[in-house]
Amino acid sequence: MSDAQQIPKACRLTLDTNDLDAMMSFYTERLGFELVEATTPGFMFQKSLVRQAHTGVEVLFRDCLPRPHVGSMIGSLLELELVVGDLDKAIDGLTLDERHPETGEAERVKLRDPSNYTLTLVRTG
Repeated sequence: MSDAQQIPKACRLTLDTNDLDAMMSFYTERLGFELVEATTPGFMFQKSLVRQAHTGVEVLFRDCLPRPHVGSMIGSLLELELVVGDLDKAIDGLTLDERHPETGEAERVKLRDPSNYTLTLVRTG
């Protein structure tokens, strides 16, 4: 990967979701992110921040209101590409949109997370 393609350290994204627990489980258990902070249960708006240690990428999950609001489009056109250490664990039992075997570069798999955001996962090493 060239320097221009490197993911910047400490890049932070905010993703809206209707199922905070499913998103947290998917990103921590399958993709190797670690919980950084979460709001205390009982707050009106629930949020959780996770970080992928080897890239510094942070994702803030924001539990949406039950009604539509400006700026929120769950599963929108946003597409993320993440480098994962254990691609097989990340995709085990999931339906894949695409799979590109190694062809001199890293293996890439395209799928959707629990809130329908498109992810391309790239195998490291």
